[in-house]
Amino acid sequence: MFEEGTKITMADGNLEDIHNLRENDIVMSDNGTTARVISISRDIQTTYLLSQRTKHRKTENNMTFDRSYRENIDGVLDLKCSLGHTLNLTLSTKPTLEKSFKLNQILVRWIQLEDIVTANGRIINIPKFHNKKFPLNDIGTLEAQTYLNSILVQNSKPLVYDLEVRDLDYLDAQSRSRSKLCVKPVLTGNGRLSEFLTGQRHLNTLSVQNMAWLIGLWIGDGTTVRPEISVDSLDTSLMEALIELTKPWGIYPSYTDSVIPLRAKHVKLYYGKKPANKKYYQNCKTNNPFWKVVTELDFKNREDGSKEIPPFLYCDDIEIREAFLAGLIDADGYVSKEVSQSGKYQVNIQTIYPSVMKGIINIARSLSINTTITSKPERIAIIKGKEVHCKLTYDCGMTGTTALQNVLSYCHSGHKIRPKPANIDRGPTYFTFDHNKRGLNHVYSIKLENSKKIVLGNKMSLNNCNINCMSEQKKLSKTKNSKQCLACRYIGIGRFYRDWTGKNKLCSRCYARYKFSGYRCKSCNFVPDSREIKRKCNQQEENIEELHVNKILECSHCMGVLAYDVIRGPNRQVHMIHAM
Repeated sequence: MFEEGTKITMADGNLEDIHNLRENDIVMSDNGTTARVISISRDIQTTYLLSQRTKHRKTENNMTFDRSYRENIDGVLDLKCSLGHTLNLTLSTKPTLEKSFKLNQILVRWIQLEDIVTANGRIINIPKFHNKKFPLNDIGTLEAQTYLNSILVQNSKPLVYDLEVRDLDYLDAQSRSRSKLCVKPVLTGNGRLSEFLTGQRHLNTLSVQNMAWLIGLWIGDGTTVRPEISVDSLDTSLMEALIELTKPWGIYPSYTDSVIPLRAKHVKLYYGKKPANKKYYQNCKTNNPFWKVVTELDFKNREDGSKEIPPFLYCDDIEIREAFLAGLIDADGYVSKEVSQSGKYQVNIQTIYPSVMKGIINIARSLSINTTITSKPERIAIIKGKEVHCKLTYDCGMTGTTALQNVLSYCHSGHKIRPKPANIDRGPTYFTFDHNKRGLNHVYSIKLENSKKIVLGNKMSLNNCNINCMSEQKKLSKTKNSKQCLACRYIGIGRFYRDWTGKNKLCSRCYARYKFSGYRCKSCNFVPDSREIKRKCNQQEENIEELHVNKILECSHCMGVLAYDVIRGPNRQVHMIHAM
């Protein structure tokens, strides 16, 4: 069962809260077709948060970090469901050959599904590691290689298995860390933009695609007051494309240099006929087809006027989504020059708007492109000798092979254009995840006809709710492999190192950067590092030695009180002197 507020993708591409669904509603299924809701039920159960595991650190230890922005990030990449919900997981099963010179043997390891009995007597099917030993000599090496080749034939495809959330702790450390959830691409579209521009759905002519590209360019570098886009004058190919692609819509870009010409040209998109004398009717907003799309299709928020990506675009036709994303990359994207050895392209887009961030992630996922998010806190930066106030920024990273390459083929900025691939792979994408307890919440279960899988608003593909979802389930297994880092609050099963107390609670992600400050929060037990305490001292213009003795600091996690450890703190001698 899914927690109240979970977004479901409807048949027309719009997103709807699960508690607003009714029987016989038509929703989107994972194979691109539509499905009818045949039953809905409600209950109050304990829910767990399944969130994407990412290599990026969420910068929560900054004093200006607003926790509401953290919710915006996690709301895109997570799932809230009950313990009885069945997950469809994927695990890579490629066998490996390991040589141990210490034990003088060769080990061939592979994974197979096995039945085990849970603590409450249920039989579940989970992956287990198996190994076979061979002597470390010429004959043993030949036998091990032959055995490995025979297993490779049987384990050529990833292992797919179903497992309930309450049984995740029965997986061993390696299987748990490598098990992945599935995100299915959206292969069909609603044709909403085409219908608005031409009156006919799915009429994705070159002009309609160019309009989608122009909207993406405006989302990245446009102004919300009028049809105006900032363009780098050194990027001549982008400027030429902007002039040529807008002509079919009767739009004529124009800009006027200031007394001192600037590199960034503020190009206004005028609408009207262009006579021979090159004096045309300078009409920015009235009857401007571009501005009509922006305002009437809610690319501009009607309340505060900020930029946003409307949910209908998440499931528009593939060509429209690709052209829109290409325009956004032309404006605010950074394309890595080198392609990885696996043939993957890498693109990063930065934005300050939560709605734009969500739109980028949803559109990229719908095109079978992997995505990650990291946040950069609000800060004061010195750029070319000037003090600049930088707002909190979302950095959306995208990686993909032919799917992302095809998006880059729509770009018009010189160094971002890539050739169009011969074949496009739009298979499902996968991501590893963590799970954490949330507490009692209202939950809803839905079932689709023909047992089709449900597609959430963030494009995650999930099984229908089964009979185990209808009642509260207990998690009888113990989380013996998970540890929590006291520095960055990371919970996982990776490598943990000894901290200043001698306990294994510092993770490998922050071990090299962490230095004990001597403070600990009385409420949440958060232990900030010395750099954060130093920043607090600079903000309060206090001497750090006097701060340890006289001042009380505020925890950046829970706004509690940070207490200084007189015995273990790095400045304990100072305290002894003051005490005397």
